[in-house]
Amino acid sequence: MNWFSYALFLLTRQSRFLAGSVLQLMNGQVTPRLLFEIMNNKKLKQALMQKKARVELLDSWILHKLRTGSSRDKDVEHITDVTSSTATGLYDPFTLSWSPLISWLFGINSKILPRVVDNGYKGFGHVHPTAFGPDWANTEIPIAASLSDQTAAIWGSQCFQKNDVKVTMGTGAFLNLVTGDRCQAVISGMYPLVAWQFKKPTRQQGAVYCIEGASHDFGTVVTWAQSCELFDSPANTSDIAQSVPDTNDVFFMPAFSGLGPPVNDYRSASGFIGLTPSTTKAHMVRALLESIVFRLVQLIEAAEK
Repeated sequence: MNWFSYALFLLTRQSRFLAGSVLQLMNGQVTPRLLFEIMNNKKLKQALMQKKARVELLDSWILHKLRTGSSRDKDVEHITDVTSSTATGLYDPFTLSWSPLISWLFGINSKILPRVVDNGYKGFGHVHPTAFGPDWANTEIPIAASLSDQTAAIWGSQCFQKNDVKVTMGTGAFLNLVTGDRCQAVISGMYPLVAWQFKKPTRQQGAVYCIEGASHDFGTVVTWAQSCELFDSPANTSDIAQSVPDTNDVFFMPAFSGLGPPVNDYRSASGFIGLTPSTTKAHMVRALLESIVFRLVQLIEAAEK
């Protein structure tokens, strides 16, 4: 896919194909998971052939539940907000539509995907009276907006201006840089997303974009180290690390899911480097925490370029 996209970029000079030339599909994205289910789930295959199956993203499933409650109404619109679709690997942020190229390459019919709407879509409607139980039966709650995933965190962090940056850390670390009203292709391994879209009468698109870089193993690394009995609780790691002046030349590679931008080597593996007889648990814990900081610095430097 990368070489094919790069060839299209050379022919057309369209930046969206340049972005596709460095796109990496990861296990957490919809595309590989959906492909696996289509290839291995016989019931799903049959339902697709009978045109009785459709794909629900997390937000579209929640919206469906909120809008139907216990009524099982089948006439509710099958929709997803743009910030949810943009992170699937199936969506083209340059054209603001499901990518026909990706659908063609992977054999995924876009008709099974929800219709993409803006974050302030007027047709979200109201929460169904049965959604929250009988105590809410006479309450009419409007669904005013829907934002999803890291791009929702951008909005929640009030990063509204071009060049604003937010970094969130949990299971992984995600850095998002707001790039304004132009979707930018980058070749450092970071990828363009729609940060939010509120359509306006004077401007039909109303989209604001960002670029995103991720390191997926921050929480995983800490959990793994605890299971290896390097410490009893994550809350103790700072005290343990500060009990030694440095790592004693020990380094840790936080790469259970490979290394993202700017390294972009998804075959990389985790491990300690530089262990000697004088290495202690404190050195290893400090190296582990420092590796998290180093990866964050790499993401920031990649965004600056």
